[in-house]
Amino acid sequence: AVVSTQSKAGAELLEKEWVVECVEMIKNQQSSIESIVPQDENGRRLAMEHFFSAIATVMSNQLRGAVQKALNDFIGLLEVYRNGNTYTGEYERGLPTLKNAIVIGLVSWEVD
Repeated sequence: AVVSTQSKAGAELLEKEWVVECVEMIKNQQSSIESIVPQDENGRRLAMEHFFSAIATVMSNQLRGAVQKALNDFIGLLEVYRNGNTYTGEYERGLPTLKNAIVIGLVSWEVD
C-alpha cells in the first residue's frame, strides 16, 4: 500500500508539475531553440527526434536511479531481519519486540 501510494504521488508530481515545467521551459526558450533547429522540414524533424531522445534518456536514467534507491530502501528494511526473528531465551517484562515488516511465504517443489 505504501509503495502504491508513493508511486501514485510520484506519477502525479511528474504529470502535474514536471511536465508542466518542461513545457514552460520550452515555451520560454522557443526563440533560442528555433535559432539552432534547421529550417528544412526533414532537418527539423530529425533534430527534434534527437532532442526528445536525449530527454527520454535523462528521464530513463532518473527513473532507474529512483527504482534503485527504492530497492535499496526496501533491502535496508529487510536487513533488520537478516538473522531471523527466532528467540529461544526468556523474554524480560517490557522487552521491546520488533514487529514483522512483511510476512513472506515460501513454496518449493522439485522439478524433474
